Amino acid sequence: MRTSTAPGDWAAAVEAIVRRAPSSAAPPSDLRAQVRLLALLTSSAPLNVLLDGLATYVETWAEGLHCTVLLVDSAERLLLPGAAPSVPESYMQAIGPVPIIDGYGCCGTAAARREMVVVEDIEHSPLWDGFVPIALGHGLRACWSVPILDDARALLGTLALYYRERRSPSPQETELIRFASSLAAFVIQKHRDAERLRSSEARLDAAIWGTEIGLWESTNAGDCRWLNKWCERFDVDPCIGSSGLDRWLERMHPDDIEAYMAADLGCLEGRTDHYAAEYRIRNQSGEWRWIHERGRVTSRGDDGAPLMSAGVCIDIHTQKKTVAALREAEDRYELAINAARLPVWEYDIERDIVTGNVHWHRTLGYDIDDQQARERSETWLSGIHPEDRAAHEHIYASEAADATGFYQSEFRLRAANGDYRWLLDRARVVERAADGAPRRVVGISLDINDRRQMETALRASLYEKEVLLQEIHHRVKNNLQIISSLVGMQMRRLQDTSSRATLEQCQHRVQAIALIHEKLYQSSSLVSVPLPAYVRSLAQDIVRAASNSATSVSLEFTLADITVPIDTAIPCGLILNELITNALKHAFPDGQQGRIRISIAQPDADHLQLAVIDNGVGLPAGIDVRHCRTMGLQLVNTLAGQLAAQLEVKVDSGTAVQLTFPLERKAV
Repeated sequence: MRTSTAPGDWAAAVEAIVRRAPSSAAPPSDLRAQVRLLALLTSSAPLNVLLDGLATYVETWAEGLHCTVLLVDSAERLLLPGAAPSVPESYMQAIGPVPIIDGYGCCGTAAARREMVVVEDIEHSPLWDGFVPIALGHGLRACWSVPILDDARALLGTLALYYRERRSPSPQETELIRFASSLAAFVIQKHRDAERLRSSEARLDAAIWGTEIGLWESTNAGDCRWLNKWCERFDVDPCIGSSGLDRWLERMHPDDIEAYMAADLGCLEGRTDHYAAEYRIRNQSGEWRWIHERGRVTSRGDDGAPLMSAGVCIDIHTQKKTVAALREAEDRYELAINAARLPVWEYDIERDIVTGNVHWHRTLGYDIDDQQARERSETWLSGIHPEDRAAHEHIYASEAADATGFYQSEFRLRAANGDYRWLLDRARVVERAADGAPRRVVGISLDINDRRQMETALRASLYEKEVLLQEIHHRVKNNLQIISSLVGMQMRRLQDTSSRATLEQCQHRVQAIALIHEKLYQSSSLVSVPLPAYVRSLAQDIVRAASNSATSVSLEFTLADITVPIDTAIPCGLILNELITNALKHAFPDGQQGRIRISIAQPDADHLQLAVIDNGVGLPAGIDVRHCRTMGLQLVNTLAGQLAAQLEVKVDSGTAVQLTFPLERKAV
């Protein structure tokens, strides 16, 4: 397993090692500095602490020696403070970051030249222009600086030795400072590599944590160890140490052990170096959890037997539960589909391929089983009836869906025998392209062929009945015209004026009824009459049939667009006939000019108003329309009763007769 001191523990560990330093001929301070540096190098101490230990050790080499380490910045333009255990902090702050420039102090020049720079007398050196007062103010008289380079000769920083007297290095001291530079390079590179390793391990741990992977290694003897805290996370006994594999097998589900051992057999026999297995392990809470394990033999003995293996364990319990739930849902789905014998299909729009279950194929007349249905696919648009194809191609547009997202269409599809069968499809788009275009559709097809054929028979029968009913209206109208003509012939033979007038009124009534049947014959509806057209034609016919004296009377119409059934239209027509005829006969004596206004209105949703208004001389005094003995007004009262109408008569600058009646009457 990886061994590293925790960041918070390195200082205590180093001090414990230093305290145990043995007595020797070397001065105690020198020995402690050496021991401290060695202890730091085996710890996870920060870089500045490591360099401080190095500088302290270097300062034990000579009396009055001060050692500093500067580190290059990330842009490789400046040198920044790294360690200065005995140099006053005020001095380091005063010189500040040192530019890597030839001629800028000992360290800046050494870094720029990549070579050792020796200044025996700081006070008279041109490299120290501008910094002499700072150095002399801190008692520093000489400085030797050497660049710190890594194995690839890349600049890491500088190491400098300061003295409080003017002096130059001896050959031995020159070797020592170069040794100190190499030691500093080793310390910096070791720390850099350790940081990279820790960063890499941190990324690996994060990746492993995110993917729920546990890393392990084991020996052939069954000694197992884990390389992360996967077992803690999933509450699994790690079974580390000797006989770990045996203890792991004890926690494995009995039903899974045989398959697990069979998966590993190839590795044991040398036929392969890899294996994979899925099994259940009992955690420390007593629950079974599904594990996916993959292993690899990393070393073998001379006889080919595996010596060391490494691998991963992945918790797949959630996935297994999801798969089980999905399989259960699919089983219930299949059960429901088969129980209801629903013809289910799936359509790949881009390839124009439809695949359906066995019930869908049987709907089209194919005698196949479930397996054959799964292997069979059909083109879709090419099988649709040519007359239905254009409409069906646009059925999956987004605006065609209902509130639940389903599409519905009826079309004909070619069956196994080559004939077309009517289907009712109800489907939903389950996959769309990036631009929103439908790509995959699923749905069901219901066989409506019998219903469609029955509708075609009913439609033909209805058409025949409509033609027959039109013919009936036409014949009734013709028969009424014959009756009207017979009455006219009889009327012309009569000499008695009173008798002729009576027959003329009878003739008008017959014509009013005949006109209704004519309108029904001409209309698209055979059971209802549009009142405006009927009333206008009836009134104009009555005025034309009147005597010449009536030609001075004009007609005005205010007609709402209302359609009424025939049993309402006939009483209305007869009432209008009587009221218009009476107005023409009595309201305008001696050829007087006048106006008759006919109005049809709907005061509310349930009632209709019919009014005939003239501007003639008005009714004679004492005449009560409701109790009049004349046949015409008696007929008006009788017909008003049939309509359940409220009859109102007003005499003011003429006569106004208004009937208000319900649009729908209860059957009696």
